[in-house]
Amino acid sequence: MYNRHNESVNISQIRLAGGTSSPYKVIINGKEEPAINEELLMAQDSLLIIVEYFAQETDFDQPFEQKDSLIFLTNGNEQEVKLQAFSQDVYVLGKLTLQSDSVFSNNRPYLLTDTLTIDANATVFLREGTQILAQKKSAILVFGGLISTGNVEKPVIIRNEKMNIEAPNQWEGVYLEQPGGEVRFEYTQIKNAHIGLCMQHSNRPLILRNVELINHYSHGLLLNDADVQAENSIIAKVGGPLIGVVMGANIQANHLTLSTAGTGLIRRKPALDLRIEPESEELPVDPNAQRPLEVHIINSIIWGASSQTDEIHIDEQAQTVHLEYNLLRTDQDFGDTNNYNRYTAQELFQDISTDNYKLLEDSPQIDFGIPSNVNKDILDRDRDELPDIGAFEFIPEADLPTE
Repeated sequence: MYNRHNESVNISQIRLAGGTSSPYKVIINGKEEPAINEELLMAQDSLLIIVEYFAQETDFDQPFEQKDSLIFLTNGNEQEVKLQAFSQDVYVLGKLTLQSDSVFSNNRPYLLTDTLTIDANATVFLREGTQILAQKKSAILVFGGLISTGNVEKPVIIRNEKMNIEAPNQWEGVYLEQPGGEVRFEYTQIKNAHIGLCMQHSNRPLILRNVELINHYSHGLLLNDADVQAENSIIAKVGGPLIGVVMGANIQANHLTLSTAGTGLIRRKPALDLRIEPESEELPVDPNAQRPLEVHIINSIIWGASSQTDEIHIDEQAQTVHLEYNLLRTDQDFGDTNNYNRYTAQELFQDISTDNYKLLEDSPQIDFGIPSNVNKDILDRDRDELPDIGAFEFIPEADLPTE
């Protein structure tokens, strides 16, 4: 509150309309009271007013609204500032090991305060619309199965607790360990972790369909002697590799959008960093666990920030490398068996600042792909006979359905 006049103002009272029963607290110039009387505000001076909201458990599944008003009485005039807040009850999960099959519902969010471990004999199912909100140092450790099946209207969301913070390293991430059951993510968003997804020493494939791995510190996807099948997915805003491999892997990918732009972090490794030799700052590696490196990526975008002119490292010892119908930021030549575009210009996504990786109408990605069995895009829209590369099919504004 600021007094713009050249004379002091006596504020007779500042109070919460709800008084002591209000869910709000007010601190005025360091004094916490439901009402402050006879406060003198000097000319050209200001008054610091802090309003805090304290949510209380109600055992309601749906978000609920809390209203109140801050009342100012000055020179006989009463003014009102409306206060409005929303909150929702959560299921709190501390340090916990699930030893039998479990289903997470979408009734209300799950607040993860420590490590959630899925035992080797258990499979956890995440229904559409499930939200897992993770506090600092919390992680999901999977020795069994994890099946996350959202849909385009109600994706599964796994992210940090504070919804107003979009920054990496807010929690640890999801770690898939041996021996393992089925691991599959469909229409799932994993955001703001140290590592988005990490899979180690596994003969089971990691299935990713319509998945977003955004805003991670070290890796978006880290494979250590493991396999992945991915389609219609986005990996973006990562401080290290978007996809990193140590000790070999089998990667089968179609219609991916990979972009390192917008991280605000200093990057020293390429977006695609695929290795056979035991080199990792994040994981203990066993040279005896090495498997062949096989890479097949089609209809995809691998793009990086301007400071990194070559965004691809694939070990020369790789057994199979097929990069077909992609836009790549690289100076390398992958040979006559690969169809690719060396792409070093500015990317043409609509707005990376808001994680909008849809294509612009003059994007070179449009109609550049090859038809495949992925005939829908990440928004469940049909791809045409000349599909666009990346996770999104471009549809002109005039052709979009109106509500």
